[in-house]
This record gives sequence, structure tokens and C-alpha cells, in this order.
Amino acid sequence: MTKIVYCADGVVRYRKGFVFVRRLAEKSAPYALPGGKQERNPDGTPAEPLFVTLLRELKEETGLDGVIAGVLGTYADDGRDPRGQFVSTVFVVDAVGTLRSEAGKTEATYCKHYDVAPLFPLFGFDHADIMKDYFHLEPQFFT
Repeated sequence: MTKIVYCADGVVRYRKGFVFVRRLAEKSAPYALPGGKQERNPDGTPAEPLFVTLLRELKEETGLDGVIAGVLGTYADDGRDPRGQFVSTVFVVDAVGTLRSEAGKTEATYCKHYDVAPLFPLFGFDHADIMKDYFHLEPQFFT
């Protein structure tokens, strides 16, 4: 049986643009949405709700604080992550604070709205598809 890893990622809106990270431990260091794995208790049960996972990871990776504006969706397609069966709930977050990178772990990047689409080929996992979903739904749900 395949072990499922539960994660939370965020479409992070910041100063009329978006924040992405590059995880420096990855050789190609593609652009990615801030986020990460849900903390688990020793018995395997969740130690935190997924929205807390995202807000914790956002602070660690970018230095920003966030307010959840909505849920974009849950992404669970086989092969979406080469490391295994990662299921990610993606939140839309409005962030505030001073953007910074996590020393030795991430490089945080700010992009204006119109600069995101040209970066799609440089995104890891299915994160370009997630951003396309966000842009498709943005006028209806997240303005």
C-alpha cells in the first residue's frame, strides 16, 4: 500500500503580485508554491490542521504572515510529485510582512501578476497547473 503524504500549498498574494519559492536542496530548484508537509503525531494522526500547515510553512519559507482567503482545491493526481503520493490542499492566502528567504533552504521570489505565466515552464511538480487554475477562477472567487 502506498503511503499518502498530506501537504498544504499556497497561492500567496502579496503586494498585487505573488510569492514563490525555490527549494535550494533540489538540484534544478524550480519555482514552487510555498508550503509543505502536514506535521503528524507518532500514531500517524494529524498534529495540525492543513491551514495551520500552510501558515507555518509560509512563515518559515518566506517570513510572511498570511490570512486564508479561500481554498483553491485539493490536488492528488498520481505522479504529481516524483517523491511519492503527495496530496496537497491548496489555499489562497493574502500575505503581509517583509519578504525574506529561509537561510540555506529557500529563495523567496516576488512576481507581479503579469510576470507569472512566462515562468510556467520553470515551475516544479504541478504548480504551473495550479496557478493556471487560480487565474481561471480568480475573477469569480478571489478578487
